[in-house]
Amino acid sequence: MRPPRRALLGLGFQTVCLVTCGGEPAAPEPARTGLRGVSYEALRAEEHALRASTDFAAAPSAAGLGPDPYDVAALPDGRFVGLERAAGELVLLDVNATVLSRFAGLERPRALATLPDGGLLVGGDLGPVALGFRVRDGGVVRDASLDLDTGMTSVRGLAVSEDGCVFAVSERDDLLFGSCRGVRRALSTPPGPFQVQVAGGRVVVASGIGHALASAPLAEGGLPATELTSVVHDGPFFGLSAAPRGDELLVAAGGVEDAPLDRTGGFFGNIDSFVYLYAVGRGGFRRLGAVNTSEIGVVTPKAVDLTVNDGNAVIFITGYASEVAALVHVPLGGEGSPRTEVVPSAPGISRLARAEGGGFVGASPLLDAWATIRPGAPPRLAFAASAPRDERALGEALVFTTLMAPWQSADGPKSRFTCETCHLEGGVDGRTHRTGRGDVRATTKPLRGLFNNAPHFTRALDADTTEMIFAEFGVAAAGSPSDGWFALDEAPMEWPRRVAWAADVDRSPVGLRRALLAYFSAAGPQPNPRAAGRRAFDALERQGADRFAEICASCHAPRLVADDPSTAAERGDWERLVLSEAGPIVWARDGYEKTGVEPYVHPEGARPTSLRRLEDKRPYFTNGGARTLEEVLERVRLGDGGAFFHDGGPAGARPLPADERSAILAFLRLL
Repeated sequence: MRPPRRALLGLGFQTVCLVTCGGEPAAPEPARTGLRGVSYEALRAEEHALRASTDFAAAPSAAGLGPDPYDVAALPDGRFVGLERAAGELVLLDVNATVLSRFAGLERPRALATLPDGGLLVGGDLGPVALGFRVRDGGVVRDASLDLDTGMTSVRGLAVSEDGCVFAVSERDDLLFGSCRGVRRALSTPPGPFQVQVAGGRVVVASGIGHALASAPLAEGGLPATELTSVVHDGPFFGLSAAPRGDELLVAAGGVEDAPLDRTGGFFGNIDSFVYLYAVGRGGFRRLGAVNTSEIGVVTPKAVDLTVNDGNAVIFITGYASEVAALVHVPLGGEGSPRTEVVPSAPGISRLARAEGGGFVGASPLLDAWATIRPGAPPRLAFAASAPRDERALGEALVFTTLMAPWQSADGPKSRFTCETCHLEGGVDGRTHRTGRGDVRATTKPLRGLFNNAPHFTRALDADTTEMIFAEFGVAAAGSPSDGWFALDEAPMEWPRRVAWAADVDRSPVGLRRALLAYFSAAGPQPNPRAAGRRAFDALERQGADRFAEICASCHAPRLVADDPSTAAERGDWERLVLSEAGPIVWARDGYEKTGVEPYVHPEGARPTSLRRLEDKRPYFTNGGARTLEEVLERVRLGDGGAFFHDGGPAGARPLPADERSAILAFLRLL
């Protein structure tokens, strides 16, 4: 299908991409004149009416767009268990991914692993304990005797060795936790670990915002014998799978192209998806191969399965952003090049579990479906009964698939586009990108929590979300045959026509933009595990809140809507709002400030960044100059007359005393 080509009428308007937070103006979307201009103004009016009618103090955190099937694991009897993250349920599935029974009442479950005796462990975002379960009498039941307290803030990933040793990672604490036969150990990891596997006498961890794979050998007691060694890329990893081969462990990992984002061509360059194969042994990581999977249409490869046979590594890898998967054959004898086969799949697959007799069962939070995938056959989707049938689901697809720029290519320096390449799961990728303006670089900002945090971008200050959305369609399409103004039915992909919401949404160019607005209005940040279940600050947090009010709140204003001073929360309301599930205060305002963080992204400085869920936004400062909150506070300098500097304060400016840093840090971690 040929992409739509339309004349550009009138004057364009300049914009920048989200990932560069105010970089060099790129290819603009067609001008807001004629029908497009009317559509723009109408959608903008809808946005402002919606914002005015929303009670942000009571708005839910991370409003669920559906049950969110997120993780899946195989059972010894050929059945499967899976996690529905937003629904808070552990489900039992048959070989066709049909739900047989449910265990409800879990809080934000995210990690799943099976024990050698058939038991199950489930970890989540809101606590340190991995809960125990068993499959019994045709259903899933709790078994508290299996519970494991990791001592970490939350449990993001779980793995179990053949002899029953349990490993967990926490992306907030940057820790790998191990428990084996009553012995426990915690090791530091690269920032933001989210997945862990154990095989062949080694444990291996994948990091998103840390852009790293890390591994350590297991000692005789079953736990790591040394600190982790790692290999670091320029961009994040999305998923991994490991398999032993001789004295080494082979690790297949999906990720972003190992190169800096390049905007010099006016489009997004060097952000293609790749699958990497590494061997890990005594000498650390050794790369065996890399394949650009975007070239074959497999984009954002999160779900990976690695097997080794007949001198080849065979990697099955799905594209979260696309409707195809790939079988990648990598010869291990040093001769020949990797060979790829494209096979049918479904978009949005976050995890895979191998099925007996071949094929996989996969979890698709994007489609709110469990998928049965068998190479050579069309995928079978079991949609959840509660899957959303509204425009928010279409908006989610525009963010997390190639649907926003369906004609974009991976030719030469170009890359297939999806927002998630730089906004992992709607958050950040941990990179500091080149903006295209001299030496100025800028860190990525989350997509979650955008709706009440206008103006957008650190430099450009797009007045509202509608302006940003219209801009992003044009920027995403830059360098492709399309100008970004198209209807859903024109897109050269089949899956959007087969999903639950397909018959119930406006499929026009304006409808796509309205859908994206609807998604952003619902996509709040995840609840903060450090605040979960609490009703009051402790003494240190209260001291930190008081000092924050004195020296920080003039820029990081306690507003519920960043550009509306009338929404500022009184100091007496901070405790209640911060410790609510939503934690709705954005801690930001409009306008520019100069606080010493150079080079400035704008001649007047930079817009104060929202501090909401600050721990999820590493690294810090527009230039990425601080890796931790502790480092942010260590760099603070206070000058005469109340002058505040985040970096590079003048001679004579005073640092914060250690006790004040500790107090403010305790408060910031609650936001």
